[in-house]
Amino acid sequence: TALMFAAIADCPAGVLRLLRAGADMKLRNAGGGTALLLAKAKGHTECVEAFRTYLGEVAADRSKAPPSAEAGDALAGGAPAGEA
Repeated sequence: TALMFAAIADCPAGVLRLLRAGADMKLRNAGGGTALLLAKAKGHTECVEAFRTYLGEVAADRSKAPPSAEAGDALAGGAPAGEA
């Protein structure tokens, strides 16, 4: 994948840009390696740090997101729409 190529080529800016654009970091190559594992194996510490940066951004976004309306209804004991 493009993400794997960026990780192997030691291009942390490319790694971060691809992750932010929605690249799937869970995809594996024929040998079972992910882009992150490939970067680690090559010793590309800046690429590994780009993955950490992205995961930190995702975690921060999730902590800011309000709970969904459905989750709120379920917690309040309300019936889902159409089931009252």
